[in-house]
Amino acid sequence: MLIIQISDTHLSPVKPHFSDNWAPLVEWIAAERPDLVIHTGDVTVDGADVEEDLRYAVELLSIWASAISRFPAIMMSATPDTRASR
Repeated sequence: MLIIQISDTHLSPVKPHFSDNWAPLVEWIAAERPDLVIHTGDVTVDGADVEEDLRYAVELLSIWASAISRFPAIMMSATPDTRASR
């Protein structure tokens, strides 16, 4: 079984800083023919605040529509205000 893990694609139609990475990534994944692709985070640049980023990411990821499963994610952040006392 071949599993490919990707992350930090930072997809965004308005902030295309990472757009040039998408086509080569898609081509490489297609050539590898994995059984499973797991995207572990930072799918979009500003998806938490910019719905357009989410729509764009869904559009680009739809090339794998038949193989996409959605899992709930937990976003964790440690700041001085949220760290447990020691």
